[in-house]
Amino acid sequence: MPKGRIPGEMTYRQKDLLDAAVRVLDRSGIDSLTMRSLAQESNFSPMAAYKHYENQRELYIAIWRFCMDELRGQVMELARTAGGGARGALRAIVGHFLYFSREYPHRFKLLFDHAVINDVGSAWEIESRRLELRDVVLSMIMAGQQNGQVRRDLSAEEMLGVVLTLVQGASNIFVSGRLSDVTTAGPDETREAILNAVSEYLAPR
Repeated sequence: MPKGRIPGEMTYRQKDLLDAAVRVLDRSGIDSLTMRSLAQESNFSPMAAYKHYENQRELYIAIWRFCMDELRGQVMELARTAGGGARGALRAIVGHFLYFSREYPHRFKLLFDHAVINDVGSAWEIESRRLELRDVVLSMIMAGQQNGQVRRDLSAEEMLGVVLTLVQGASNIFVSGRLSDVTTAGPDETREAILNAVSEYLAPR
């Protein structure tokens, strides 16, 4: 491997800049992320930043891929290791999505807000990577149906649609920061109530 490079053909300096960019994103949101703010966060000069990311859009694409790959890896690991069979894995995955939207609202918005992501990368890449996440949840539902842990009176696709709609709606509330507008419960209680609702919905009839 050439000196100064890490797997994936990203230089060490690009990785340092990407780490700095994610810090800016987490702290202030995508609108605050400019090549100048990146340079300030990373202690690079703006011209040095441009040497590693040709423009702001290229930087946005790198951040989007990083955040999506990280979330996808976490979800796939939960699908593999969570206890309680398929339904336990589904509960863990849904819980992680809610946790992710609450703890990293700017990352969640970058990944799932159409108004943001349409400016980031190709529609094909965005859709294909989101479908990968969808397919993990769908496979857990299908596995649960096969072993009797998940209801069978609806198709796996129908249940997937309900679960994802519920999770997306709840996540949007967390991201907007307007939780108090819709409930008197705190975020932990709200998250637990949503998880219980999903578990009840998936339970065998």
